[in-house]
Amino acid sequence: MTNIKLKGNRCPTCNGRGTIIKNPFEVDCPKCNGTGLVNIANACKKCGGSGSIILPELAMETDCPRCNGTGLEPLK
Repeated sequence: MTNIKLKGNRCPTCNGRGTIIKNPFEVDCPKCNGTGLVNIANACKKCGGSGSIILPELAMETDCPRCNGTGLEPLK
């Protein structure tokens, strides 16, 4: 994944950490998709700016197909 700087507000659900405890595991925050930020103007709508998605049928993480792992909305 590309290392990018997103600008937004700190996520109130995870307090900007990007993860929450869902017993007994630590998982990506569902509100900010693991970015720690909300209200990101140019964040990808599919992955929320994290650059990756979880494929539930395979239980694995992969680059977001919408933004190609950048976390940013594709240019039109």
